[in-house]
Amino acid sequence: MKAKKYYIIGTGPGDPDLITVRAIRAIAESDLILADSLVPEDMLASLCGGKRIVHVGHRASRDHSGIIERISAILDSTEFSVASHLKEGDPSVFSHLSEEIGLLRDRSIDYEIIPGVSSAIAVPEAAGIVLTGRGRSESFTVVSASDASGNFNEKEIRSALASSGSVVILMGSRHLGKIKDILLSMHYEGYVAVIENGTRPDQRISIYQNAQEIRTEDVRMPALIVAGRIAIMDVVNENESRIRN
Repeated sequence: MKAKKYYIIGTGPGDPDLITVRAIRAIAESDLILADSLVPEDMLASLCGGKRIVHVGHRASRDHSGIIERISAILDSTEFSVASHLKEGDPSVFSHLSEEIGLLRDRSIDYEIIPGVSSAIAVPEAAGIVLTGRGRSESFTVVSASDASGNFNEKEIRSALASSGSVVILMGSRHLGKIKDILLSMHYEGYVAVIENGTRPDQRISIYQNAQEIRTEDVRMPALIVAGRIAIMDVVNENESRIRN
C-alpha cells in the first residue's frame, strides 16, 4: 500500500474540546495513528477508535533523535494509506518538526502540518492568568526548561527572566527545583504559578507570591511555569485561596 498522505497534527494542551475541526477531520481520514506520550488517552479513545495506534514519544525525556529513529522505522516497515502523527500543543513549538519533515521528503510522502492550540498560551489562559496587559505587561517569552540535548536550559531561562515581561517555561516539572534556585539567585520579584496537567480534569494550579514559597515536591507531568510581576496579580486578587502558602 503506497502512502498517500501524512498529517502532523497539534492536538492542543490536553482538553479534547480544544482540538481543531481540521485535526478531527484528518484523524478520521487516517488508518494509522502515531501518538506522542502527552496526548491524552481519552482523546485517543474518542477520536481514534478502531485505528492502529503506535506510541512514539517518551514522557520522561527529550530524546529527539530516538523519536525520529522510531518514526523512520515506522515509515519504512508499516503499510498505511493515510497517517496522522498526534503531538501535544502545537507541532512547531519545541519539537522535532523539521527533522520529521526531512524524513517525509526523503521518502516523497505528501504531508500537511495542522496547527494546534499552544499550551504556552492556552494553559495560563485557562487558569485565568493573563500574559500581557496594555500599559502593564507588554511582552511575554516562552522558553523550554530543557535544551535540545535534554539538559537544563539555564542560560535561556535566566535571559527570559531578566526581561520585563511575563515568562512561560514549558516542560518544567523535572527542573522546578533548579528554576526556583535561579529565581532566588536573581532576587526575582514577582508571582510564580505552577500549572500541572493544564486544561485537563486533574489540573492543579499553585500560585506563589515569591520564589521562596515554591514547593518542588510532588509536581506532576506535564507542568508549565509562569513568572510575571503583573500578569498573575489579577488571579491572586480575585481568588486568594489559590495561593499555596
